[in-house]
Amino acid sequence: MNIKFLIILFQAIMIVETSENPYAINQKEQAYGPAQIRQAALIDINEAENTQYVLRDFLGNIPLSFWAFCTYGKLYHAKTAEEFARIWNGGPVGHRKHSTLKYWKKVKTEKEKLCAESD
Repeated sequence: MNIKFLIILFQAIMIVETSENPYAINQKEQAYGPAQIRQAALIDINEAENTQYVLRDFLGNIPLSFWAFCTYGKLYHAKTAEEFARIWNGGPVGHRKHSTLKYWKKVKTEKEKLCAESD
């Protein structure tokens, strides 16, 4: 999977999650930053990468959020855009959960718009 593909996918996720607001906080879900990372994902990332990030580190930090998104997808062997998006939304087995299909459709729509704009 190439970097351009991941950047476009990540931008689509930021649009769906926060309308690209890098400082977004969802208090109810305890989700932070432009891609709305949650504690469960951050624990997995920190353990896998031997890092000590906290949720607030992601506020206003698009590069760190992108790194976390890529790391989390690779950690759970995502190979396609759909797998990356559904794992991000639903956790390690999110790509197999029916509940993540609606999220994927939203991300796919935004991704297709972004790809059309870059043509």
